Amino acid sequence: MSQVWHPLTHAQQSYWDEFLHHPDSSGSVVAHRIEINGPCDTNLLLRAIRQAVDEADVLNLSFKVEESESYPRQSVIPSLGSNVEIIDLRTKSNSEALANEMMHSDSSTPINLTNSTLSLQRLYLLSDEKRIWYSRAHHIAVDGYSMSLIEDRCATLYRCFVSEEIPPAAYKRLDTYIKEDHDYFTGKRFGLDEAFWQEYIESSDLEKVESNSLCFDTVEKRLELPDEIGTALLALSKKLVIGWTDILLLLTSAYLYSHFRTTQGQKEDGFPVWIPFMNRMGNPCANTPSLMVNAIPYKVCVKQNESVEDYLLRSVKELRKLYSHGRYRLESKNISEGSHYFLSPFINILPFDPPEFHLCQTNHQVIAGGIADGFNITFRSSKDASGMSVLIEGESALYDQSAVGVHANGLREFLHSTLFSFPAN
Repeated sequence: MSQVWHPLTHAQQSYWDEFLHHPDSSGSVVAHRIEINGPCDTNLLLRAIRQAVDEADVLNLSFKVEESESYPRQSVIPSLGSNVEIIDLRTKSNSEALANEMMHSDSSTPINLTNSTLSLQRLYLLSDEKRIWYSRAHHIAVDGYSMSLIEDRCATLYRCFVSEEIPPAAYKRLDTYIKEDHDYFTGKRFGLDEAFWQEYIESSDLEKVESNSLCFDTVEKRLELPDEIGTALLALSKKLVIGWTDILLLLTSAYLYSHFRTTQGQKEDGFPVWIPFMNRMGNPCANTPSLMVNAIPYKVCVKQNESVEDYLLRSVKELRKLYSHGRYRLESKNISEGSHYFLSPFINILPFDPPEFHLCQTNHQVIAGGIADGFNITFRSSKDASGMSVLIEGESALYDQSAVGVHANGLREFLHSTLFSFPAN
């Protein structure tokens, strides 16, 4: 069969542009660390990793640059990224420290999109009962949800191999992803979404920066949040019939509104924050590893004398309207060549359960998740809002460690006091 070359999707084009502007940056590297403890069959685990990666077309992409075209074309090279490096550290007294050092070294190494494989898979053997699966890719291929899909698929395959069952069907192929992108940009919905965002951003104060300005140095503060915050979010979600992640997003937006709007001179009718939109629900690529996530602006407005409940019920209506137009990408809308929107502040909520490997305990950690502009808030938790943490990052040129720490503690206290201002029933 002859090799088929596809165009980049519009989402991928932004990451190709970034690569051309910053070929020596590792900012778009995505890397996860999955610690697996227990009686694991190493050979079956290796088989599961290889198959899960091999089934994900986007991890086996190769790019071909044509001088006559603005963007390269891409093709799937079977098994290009599914080789698993085995690093046996069981005889080392500091095996975990060595593994962590190697993982961080790789995740900080730029990926050359013209001659490198997008995927790297390693299995570090730390002891007979402990190993780490290191999975690395590039954002031009996957978003964070895609990494979760691949990890869950690997865990499913491992369970099936152990129990000698036939695995369920795998993901859809690359051509589904390419077709979805083409159908959207040539369909009626694109025009409707474009008109909506044209009007929305005209009334927004969206900052722009030069594309050659990229944040390399950040300061950060991570906090573990008490489980009672997650419990309160679930209770309020049930009461108001609003997803708990949307409640957390809106409360965090209100915090930013109260602290950033006055200091940055924004208009009182709305302060823009940036949020990710998954683009998965009802999409042909719903459960296919690919780059689908989109960043959209949301104008926060907190009215005087408005109760928290009224604020949430009012704001979620606008949020849902934004979601209904969230497939549209704003990267180049009303913006000159060589610049991009300053995606700050950015709020990200990642409620993913770690993959469950048969008879084993797992610990999941994101080593590299890509870069963002300015000021960023990332929540991580399980799907049921338990085990929640918050990471606040700020560009060191704009924020010092003290300021980031103040906001981390301030946000925690704001969430706690706001959530527990509601009656128990």
